[in-house]
Amino acid sequence: MARSLLGATLSPMVALWLAGRCGDDMRMAAEVYARRGQGDVARQFLAAVGQMEAAAAQLSNEAVAEAVISVSGNAETEMTAVLGASELSTSEAAKRLGRTRERVVQMLNAGELLGRKVGRAWLVDAQSVDDVLEARRAA
Repeated sequence: MARSLLGATLSPMVALWLAGRCGDDMRMAAEVYARRGQGDVARQFLAAVGQMEAAAAQLSNEAVAEAVISVSGNAETEMTAVLGASELSTSEAAKRLGRTRERVVQMLNAGELLGRKVGRAWLVDAQSVDDVLEARRAA
């Protein structure tokens, strides 16, 4: 029987460190659980990563001293609130481009997409993604 867990409060610095150290492993764990048909567990892993990245982004924006990370929270809503309309997570950029998250990071490193790093995480310029999509349509 599943039970509700209390949320945890992390400083943006701790969230930045955790996202950098554990984010990729947590995404891989989510893929494993999804393949096993345990979508709820997979979504919890992805929500936690998104929330850690959102808290880490707040560190660079110097918006708040602490960020609340909770299992029951909505990572997409929190990411949108922090990133605004002009920035995307690498996962969201990957969805829009029809590519993997890893390919989006390669594109950022190669200068094919614009973005900024927050610790080890990338925030992708939304207009840059739109420009790549437009160039594909024109080709």
